[in-house]
Amino acid sequence: MKFKFTLCCVLACLCLNYHAFAQINVEDAAKKMGGDTMRWTKGGGFGLDLAGSGIRNPRSGAGIGRIGFGGLITATANRKAAKSYWDNTLTLQLAAQRIGRDINGFQKNLDFTRINSRAGWKIDSVGKLFVALDGLAETQLLKTFTGNYLNDTTTAKVGAIAKLFSPLKIQLSPGLDYRPNAHFSIFYSPASLQMTYVGDDRIANIAILPDGTRLHGNEIGKNNRTELGSRLIVKYENKYLKDRVSVVSVLNLYGNYLADFQNIDVTFWRNTINFAIYKGLTLELVGEMNYDNDIPVSKDINKDGRYEIGAGLPDRWGRGGQYIGGFFLKYNVIL
Repeated sequence: MKFKFTLCCVLACLCLNYHAFAQINVEDAAKKMGGDTMRWTKGGGFGLDLAGSGIRNPRSGAGIGRIGFGGLITATANRKAAKSYWDNTLTLQLAAQRIGRDINGFQKNLDFTRINSRAGWKIDSVGKLFVALDGLAETQLLKTFTGNYLNDTTTAKVGAIAKLFSPLKIQLSPGLDYRPNAHFSIFYSPASLQMTYVGDDRIANIAILPDGTRLHGNEIGKNNRTELGSRLIVKYENKYLKDRVSVVSVLNLYGNYLADFQNIDVTFWRNTINFAIYKGLTLELVGEMNYDNDIPVSKDINKDGRYEIGAGLPDRWGRGGQYIGGFFLKYNVIL
């Protein structure tokens, strides 16, 4: 049953992508014949994070070698018509590093893949208010093991603590989208469905807090957690200094009607600033905050700057926010 569910999710994503690209081709052909007024704007960008330093026979305090790599990929496909729109965004961020001659190999710094899609239809005369449907799917690509390593470093070989579709977060939100101008929008859904799914049974059963809270927030004895609640998404984007600096900020808030509605989840608050350097080359600064009351995070309780979970270490799991920051040299393309 779990395999079938995962397969259905994959097939649904593939069908959605096929439909989108097929529709693009049909509309492009129609445009050439002068029979369609809908416009697609497609673009994307990719950035690299590569750093390394080496030292042999170091003096005391001279340091230690390091190698790290990572990347950021974004892609957009937005359609706008006289009475409707359809916006699609893909974000993929991945980074890992190795300090010195670590026998455990590479540690993962960051790994997330997020697909967001929203379609809306105008319901007022001026084109500022839309009835809309917003969807989001989020997972990771690579297996993660204890200590955030990319391979199993434990003597017991306990296996991965996370991998593709374990966890998988899915959101489906019908609501109203208010767009007073091209820079600002407010989306509200009074009945937003949210589900966390962990496809691997062993990973789904990992308990991390004394009350039995599962590592990825799924319910005890189940591979999923299903929630129904209220969602608010606020977005601001603009350009400054003759379009050389662009700013995008998206805040996604969620309250679960079924339990602990007072604990508002920050699905994500993502901020990006792009500084144009030369002909599509930009410096991108990224900052993101997440908070989910059902998903524990690793906390630096003794303030030693380390996030390590294992035998002989203090309990560092708890509820709290996750904070991500980074910068990339990014090349933007318009298709």
